[in-house]
Amino acid sequence: MQMDCEVSIAKDSPVRLINAVMERMDYSRLYAAYSRLGTIEYSPKILLKIMVYGYMRKQISSRALEACCR
Repeated sequence: MQMDCEVSIAKDSPVRLINAVMERMDYSRLYAAYSRLGTIEYSPKILLKIMVYGYMRKQISSRALEACCR
C-alpha cells in the first residue's frame, strides 16, 4: 500500500524544501553511473534525497537514515 506523503509531512517541514531544490537538479550523470543489477531497485534520485536529508540532520548511518524516513 502506498503512503500519501502529502498528508503525513507537515507543510513547513525542511524535507519539503530539500525535495523542491533537488527536483531542479540534473540527475543524468547519476543515472548513467547507476547499475541496474540486483534484486531490488530503488530510485537513485530518491536515495540521494534521503542521504542529503540525513546529512542535514547529522545522521549518517543507514539505521539513522531509516529512522529519519519514518
